[in-house]
Amino acid sequence: MARKEQIANRLSQIPKEYRGIYNRALKRGNLRAAVNSFCLQCSNYISSEIRNCTDLACPLYAHRQLDGKYCPIVNAAVLLPHRDDGEIGVESKKE
Repeated sequence: MARKEQIANRLSQIPKEYRGIYNRALKRGNLRAAVNSFCLQCSNYISSEIRNCTDLACPLYAHRQLDGKYCPIVNAAVLLPHRDDGEIGVESKKE
């Protein structure tokens, strides 16, 4: 399968709210979007799972700064949509 076909196939499997991140990740020089897209895919597009990641052997694990100062995946408002409770991501803590 050609690269364009693989990309189209992958895009069809990605939730609509995260397709923009994936498209930005495909562009040369956008490493932050590539990391974000990879972590989202790995966590099955559940942003809270990124925060709870336990894969210490992942080469991207060391690049996630989750100490509250800066986390481009979990805290970046431009990358992940805001929820109704003020957090970022698609799932809500409210019941």
